[in-house]
Amino acid sequence: MRRGQGEGSIHRRPDGLWEAQISLGFIGGKRKRRSFYGRTRAEVRERMEAALRDLRRGVPVSTGRLTVEEYLLGWLQDVERTVRPKTYAAYRLWITHHVIP
Repeated sequence: MRRGQGEGSIHRRPDGLWEAQISLGFIGGKRKRRSFYGRTRAEVRERMEAALRDLRRGVPVSTGRLTVEEYLLGWLQDVERTVRPKTYAAYRLWITHHVIP
């Protein structure tokens, strides 16, 4: 049975692991794909379906590679709710003025 466009694909690799791939579309003129690996086909299918659900909801699916800037800005958003306002301001200052440039 063939999968439809945008439903991803699942296959067994030569090393015995299962791999699922989904297309994230074109970013910067290049096609971006995301792969999921696992020991069983069912495990990989679950991961792929969860990523496809997130993609349909508009939640960005990680391509697996982040720049330091992307990671730190994401971390800064997460930590904002767990630290005091002055601590957050200091973190933001250090990251945006010293680390990112």
